Amino acid sequence: MPVYLIKKTMLLTMSILLLVLSHLPLAAKAEPHKASTSFDVPIQSENSYVNILQNWLDLGYTEISSFTETYHHNQIDQKDNLIVEGANSHGFANDVISFTEDNIQLDFSVPQSGLYEIELATYSLTETIEPLIVSVYVNGALPYKEAGQLKLDSYWQDETTDFLLDRYGNEVLPKQIQHYRWTTKSLEDPTGLSELPLLFKFEAGANQLEIKRESGSFLLGTITIKSRDIIVGYADYLETHQDSNLYNDVLLFEAEQFAYKNTSQVRSGSVRDISSRPFSLVNLKINILDGNTFDEPGESVTYSVTVPETGYYHLTFKTKQSFYQNSPSYRTLLIDDEIPFEEMKHIPFPYSTRWENVTLASETGEAYKFFLEEGEHTLELKVSSSLYGDIYRSLQNMILEISSLTLDIKQLTGNNSDPNRDWDLEQYIPTISERLEAWRATLLDHIEELHLINGTMKNSRDIVFLDSAIQKFDKLLKDIDKLPYRLNILSEGSGSISQLVGDAMAIMAYQPLSIDSFYVHGDIDLPRSERSIFVKVWYGFRRFIASFGKSPYSETLEPDEVSIWVNRNRQIVDIMQVMADTDFFSETGIKVKFELMPDESKLILANAAGSAPDMAMGTHVNLAYNLALRGIAHDLREFEDFESVLSIYEQDGAIIPFIHDQGVYGLPETQNFNIMFYRKDILQSLGFEMPDDLPETWQDVLDLLPELQRFGMNFFIPLAYQNSYKTVDTTVPFLYQFDSLLYSENGMEAAIDRENGMQAIQFMSDLFTIYSLPMQVSSFYHQFRYGVLPIGIGDFGVYVQLTYAAPEIQNMWDIALIPGIERDDNTINRETTGPGHGMILLDSSDKKDEAWAFLKWWMETENQVDFEQRLTTTLGNEYMWNSANLEAFRLNSWNPEHKDIFLEQWQSLRNVPNSPATYMLERELSNIWNKIVMSGENPRDAVDESLVIINRELERKLNEFGYVDDFGEMIKPYPIATIAMIEELKNDD
Repeated sequence: MPVYLIKKTMLLTMSILLLVLSHLPLAAKAEPHKASTSFDVPIQSENSYVNILQNWLDLGYTEISSFTETYHHNQIDQKDNLIVEGANSHGFANDVISFTEDNIQLDFSVPQSGLYEIELATYSLTETIEPLIVSVYVNGALPYKEAGQLKLDSYWQDETTDFLLDRYGNEVLPKQIQHYRWTTKSLEDPTGLSELPLLFKFEAGANQLEIKRESGSFLLGTITIKSRDIIVGYADYLETHQDSNLYNDVLLFEAEQFAYKNTSQVRSGSVRDISSRPFSLVNLKINILDGNTFDEPGESVTYSVTVPETGYYHLTFKTKQSFYQNSPSYRTLLIDDEIPFEEMKHIPFPYSTRWENVTLASETGEAYKFFLEEGEHTLELKVSSSLYGDIYRSLQNMILEISSLTLDIKQLTGNNSDPNRDWDLEQYIPTISERLEAWRATLLDHIEELHLINGTMKNSRDIVFLDSAIQKFDKLLKDIDKLPYRLNILSEGSGSISQLVGDAMAIMAYQPLSIDSFYVHGDIDLPRSERSIFVKVWYGFRRFIASFGKSPYSETLEPDEVSIWVNRNRQIVDIMQVMADTDFFSETGIKVKFELMPDESKLILANAAGSAPDMAMGTHVNLAYNLALRGIAHDLREFEDFESVLSIYEQDGAIIPFIHDQGVYGLPETQNFNIMFYRKDILQSLGFEMPDDLPETWQDVLDLLPELQRFGMNFFIPLAYQNSYKTVDTTVPFLYQFDSLLYSENGMEAAIDRENGMQAIQFMSDLFTIYSLPMQVSSFYHQFRYGVLPIGIGDFGVYVQLTYAAPEIQNMWDIALIPGIERDDNTINRETTGPGHGMILLDSSDKKDEAWAFLKWWMETENQVDFEQRLTTTLGNEYMWNSANLEAFRLNSWNPEHKDIFLEQWQSLRNVPNSPATYMLERELSNIWNKIVMSGENPRDAVDESLVIINRELERKLNEFGYVDDFGEMIKPYPIATIAMIEELKNDD
């Protein structure tokens, strides 16, 4: 699948619920069960807006016409929110409510029962990319599920309209900042798939409206209960300005120079295309509005347009939509915050691999005329996916029904997929053939509808996906009774019908469109959208010649520059370089140059060659220790303000890997974490109440396993990730939770053979030998996504994948604290590891003070928040930054409920302390597990064998570094890092 398609499936909203009422597997070829079962029970639809609205219409409620009632702050019960006087209301005419607390309430009356819009006048106060989310309750109840996640617009703009240059002469995107403005808008469908604003049912007489703040904060000016606005057609629009003349010149506007946008994700981009303006032969220019980012339903970009005279104007956009073959991209046009006429709701921009001038025109080719008064206007383009809304919802419901049938089959067969066993599915699920046929017929109907929407009989990519799904239905229908062991074709795995339908939905929802520029003009010839082939060949030749010149990227390090090697990708390093060149340099006068470090082992080689950098970032947490052992890393305690910097790390367990012999040779930059993931839909279908029945302890997990394994499901722990080698971060958490030591008090020998350690090793082995947890799982993400492992423990990487790359289960999963061992005082020990990435100062550096200044600056809360926002606004939401500065982490824009779980789990973080032989401890813990689980060896024998090997290697390494003499006698103890040691460092004066 193309990268852009993978990326854009990342934010789909699919509400899918597996609904099961019976759990008993039935024997093959047995008599039909006489009691009622879940088979063929109609699926209950969710409380979605479309369904609720249809119910209201069926009951006789209609849209109210010609009604508007506006309520101000003095008519609204603001609860604990503050009143802001008009003089401080950022330009609003009256006093307003500062909506920073939980809710407000409005009691009002309407003259007749019916369907109304709710319009809010708001002004965002949020300074981060955290969205403004509210929920709306009518007469004490949530009218439909969408009302619980309504998004209010907040606006963003480039910090400067003059693009900055990096040190290589390339233009770089400026920092994104909030664009503060009042906006008055009716509440809309958060999915962006409904054409019109949402309707709410009010009964005649008194009603109550409660608005709850879910995230973000804003000023609330007014609440308006109103009837729906009527948008006139183009003919009526012309009637209102009959005497106006058509402008006889042309005005050019660059698409990358927008005034503001309603999401930070939309951004400008660079293309090396002579047909785009501006263009440079050598350097990158910001010259387009990037279609990869301007594609999600409801996203909009607004331009400021000043026209010299009152009259009619044509609009032409220079665009390219080469992302989805044979599919147009649709946009809605608003001028001065209003749709000028009906035909501007769904403007098609055709598929093209070349830049094209698309003049807004009727189906017959007549260019539309837009009336503009002399002066400044706003022109807004908004992504419109609502034409696909009905098809999208139909396919969404199909995936729901397929998922339900899949679980029905598993219940019937006991998850027995033996191909040599015969089943008579229609005996137990009488309508199974009809259901498959109906789904197939539905896909055929939708293909015809898509041809009409796309305006061509050529197959677009979404049609190709649906056609592939039809072929798979044909294969299943040839022999229904083989379906129990063909579930991979129906719903499980890549390439299944469910996956193909989901991919088609992604294309319908997301409408990418790149824009180079647009024209406001009269009936005159416009410049060509593409340069001639001769010009392109000439510029291609010139670029070839220029490539033989000196590369700007090969510049040498200046004498006064701090050299920092970074183990991250180029896009991230470019952002870091911009911040260092602008913000850090302006504050300190210190120059910094970053270089990519794809291989951390090069640090040791560079040190030996005398070419080591001053500092390294993005390194594995154990690298600092290994360098410190060899005298390569610098002890950070030597800096006078070390304790103040250490204090920003609220979780002492994160510092442990950086300590050698009580010295601190690095600090965390990012922090990983382990949390428990669970599928709400599957566990609820098995009769568990979520989240009340979630396992808190490992005993709870053991109690859960029989019900999961009954249907071929299981619980995942990271020990199952590796094939045979188990890393220390997968084994040590069990030792921690059983309160076991890893080393003796003097650091001279391993202590895993003590009673608590033996209990931990026995338990983590029993999980596989007695309780049958899966032993080898190549990808927890995939198994969780397909429902095979509906609950388990994963890290930050799994969270990012599920958040942005599993659209078909979005809103169907959640996270919780990992299980632990219950202590005598009834608390639960949930200690776990979570190694992130670190920062190291090299001892050979002659710029240690300057490098230390940058490290301090980099980890300041303000700069970590700034970097996180730059990452997401420049590269996308999927570039989540898990800063080790917990205060900065608290201020990020992630799901607030999930963030609370992360922060609580971090309180139980304790990374693995290093010793000169940690690698041997890791290897032998892995060997112990393999001996017990794979070879059936006695745990005590396995531990004793490995303990000899660990202690022998530990003694050898301690002798090498001067802690033990040649006769094995201790010269001095080797202090193993502990949380108590770090607390002492923080309080060291």
